[in-house]
Amino acid sequence: MTTKRYCLALLVIILSISFMCCSQNKNKPAPAPSTDGFKLPTISKTTYPVINLPVWLLYVPEGKNAVGIAWDTPQKPKLVNKYAHDFATTSLANNHSPYAADKSTIIEYAEQNDAEIKEDGFKVTVSPDPDYKLQADRSIKYYAETAFNGYKLFLYSLDTPEINKDIIQASVANTPEWCKNDITYTEGDYIYTIGFAQDASLINAWKQAQENGLKKMAQYRLMNIVSLVRTTVGLTNKMQIVETTLKSPDASINKTWLFQKIVNNSSDYSVFLLLKSKKTL
Repeated sequence: MTTKRYCLALLVIILSISFMCCSQNKNKPAPAPSTDGFKLPTISKTTYPVINLPVWLLYVPEGKNAVGIAWDTPQKPKLVNKYAHDFATTSLANNHSPYAADKSTIIEYAEQNDAEIKEDGFKVTVSPDPDYKLQADRSIKYYAETAFNGYKLFLYSLDTPEINKDIIQASVANTPEWCKNDITYTEGDYIYTIGFAQDASLINAWKQAQENGLKKMAQYRLMNIVSLVRTTVGLTNKMQIVETTLKSPDASINKTWLFQKIVNNSSDYSVFLLLKSKKTL
């Protein structure tokens, strides 16, 4: 009888231990699959939303016109108008202000017979002329507006432009051919160049695209007077050529294009501006 009790007790102990081991194995997480030391890649999702834009924004009317951009804050419409108005007057002033550059350096460079124009050209600065900006600030008028993605865009002008409010769907898929041409060129009496920029802020992208385009236009003008400056006699005459070239380009934005790119939760805007300006020399 004692032997039977002993065997029964031993059996109970063995079963208890087995049950405890099974319970522990169930709660223990399964080992992660081996990746042989390499992290498995995360696939990014990229989308290009379609944006509905008015014709007057994509084909800016002829004349002294400017686009004003501001964050759309419905609770403070007066503040939105103020920021957009200032953006437009600054933009218009940039198009009609002289370039700042070291004229002596340009002349010295041009006088070197073996000089080759560097890729980045001459150092020029674009900034709005205070007097022109003040005049524009007083005289510019509002003509049209549109809104998308938390922004408001307005058309302002010192003239009386013809407004086409038809809507065009803009996206990366239907980007026009002119956006793909990075060459500054002349056509008739005008110089054409493209300013491009990309930024998470549409406001910053537009500003930078315009500045880049104006600088490219300045480089084109200066590179085209190098041989003329080199062969001109007299410092005064040389200086006059450079000063004429650096005068206000009286530029205007002829066409625009933009699209938005979203990668996962990050977004940025690509802005293309086709600027045109009359030849000076």
